Amino acid sequence: PLSELMECGAITPAPLHFVRNHGAVPQLDWHKHRIRVCGDVGKATSISMRKLLSMKAISFPMLMVCAGNRRKEQNMKAQTIGFSWGPAGLSNSVWTGVPLHVLLRNAGVT
Repeated sequence: PLSELMECGAITPAPLHFVRNHGAVPQLDWHKHRIRVCGDVGKATSISMRKLLSMKAISFPMLMVCAGNRRKEQNMKAQTIGFSWGPAGLSNSVWTGVPLHVLLRNAGVT
């Protein structure tokens, strides 16, 4: 259970969670912002934040790892581009939200 993970320290506390952005954080208007599922789908959809909140959400533990994790060691062998992370670009979190497969299925993706 999630409560046991939290008690044993398997979930990274928020102040210690790694943060990595590849650009400015967008300033979104909650009332205007929409999630669009379009392109090669059966039925293009546009979902408001209010609608998203009304959908069934789930919570589960997840490990998030930066693709550049341990790049510092990689750079010692051959120079790469990007931030020179050591072994710290990962965190355990509890993700809560509407699963992507639900949004895709609503748009006709099978």
